[in-house]
Amino acid sequence: MHALIERIRSEEPKTVLMLAADIPSELQDCFSRRENVKVTHIPFTDLESEISGLGRFDFIVVFDDFSKLAKQTTEQMISRLRDLHAKLLWVMINDDADAESYRKQDAVAQGLRLVDPQQFGKKTLCWYEFSLQFYKPVPQWLNAKNWANPDQWNKNRW
Repeated sequence: MHALIERIRSEEPKTVLMLAADIPSELQDCFSRRENVKVTHIPFTDLESEISGLGRFDFIVVFDDFSKLAKQTTEQMISRLRDLHAKLLWVMINDDADAESYRKQDAVAQGLRLVDPQQFGKKTLCWYEFSLQFYKPVPQWLNAKNWANPDQWNKNRW
């Protein structure tokens, strides 16, 4: 939870979407101290119909266990949130879920990266993040400085 709160403080989002049964008290305290943040809370039940009409958010946090949903439905929901609704997406995933559930491998396959593993009793809940900033860094060769390979000037005849 600490990593999520620190990320919210560093990003300073104007709009936040919380997909969870309840918003944890630490996050409520974090948002109550910020007067310019608009928080939208949607319970995890009947999620597909709830998110269909939403716009874009600066930060989306998915706080619930995906064992209630089919794996394919979860993949579609994460893809939709990632591609259409979120500038920055954080998803909590239960790594001890059964093989038919959405798991760590599925999150990595969708471009999410591990942020903060936490131990809660027998369950292992991990935060995964998607941000274009981390998903596809600009390669070193793709910049204006080296576009013409200046190291080879006057060495080879082209």
